[in-house]
Amino acid sequence: MIFELDNVELYFKSHRVLNGIYLKGETGKVSGLLGRNGSGKSSLMDIAFGILKPKYMLIRLNNKPLQQPLYKLKIAKYMPQYNFIPSSMKVAFAFQLYRVDWQAFVTLFNNFEPYKDLRDYQVEKDDLLKST
Repeated sequence: MIFELDNVELYFKSHRVLNGIYLKGETGKVSGLLGRNGSGKSSLMDIAFGILKPKYMLIRLNNKPLQQPLYKLKIAKYMPQYNFIPSSMKVAFAFQLYRVDWQAFVTLFNNFEPYKDLRDYQVEKDDLLKST
């Protein structure tokens, strides 16, 4: 599958944030989106998934234009950079909500195994980062 986001132009009031941006992602390949703070990386991802509406854009999937945002088509998932899960929710339950297989995840990232039944506020993020 080839995903393309083309000719993106985004304004916040009269300030142009993105202009003529092209992004391509392919199944089986890893792509990185790099840039300094405030350069529009998060805005571009929000546009790609239909969370933010730009002035101009074209989204294609396998060279065919998409008429609906990705979240409505349910062909991709997006996890924002900020914490969006209630602190009282168990980690395992959050995985269920997003239909992510916990066993498959911990097979790849076994350092997370002890956190399955903890709630978000009990998980020490710094410890997770040190152990991966």
